[in-house]
Amino acid sequence: MEVNLASLKKQFKRDAVVIIVRTLVTFFNAVPRKLALFITSILGLLIWKLLPKERYRSLRHLNLIYGENLSEQESHLITRRFFINWGKNIVDILRVKKHFADEIKPLVHVEGMHYFEK
Repeated sequence: MEVNLASLKKQFKRDAVVIIVRTLVTFFNAVPRKLALFITSILGLLIWKLLPKERYRSLRHLNLIYGENLSEQESHLITRRFFINWGKNIVDILRVKKHFADEIKPLVHVEGMHYFEK
């Protein structure tokens, strides 16, 4: 029986991703939301700093949309805030199943819900 090294590497990567995601979900569900938001804000900022390709892509998209209406400084500030907020959104996604009723539902207001309750 021949072992395919490439398929073993792929399987290892998939298993590692699953383990990392499960660990993050467990961790972020165990800590208070404010701490989780702080940690992922920092992670978002690090991603903004450490992944210049993604930062450039975001800046390019802003430039396509707004052109000369935004200064370079404003564009950088918007993309930086985007990555920070992206990190915060990830936390709420990871926490939604366990903490929806006590943490997330009070933050959400839905208009027109009566149309769905009929």
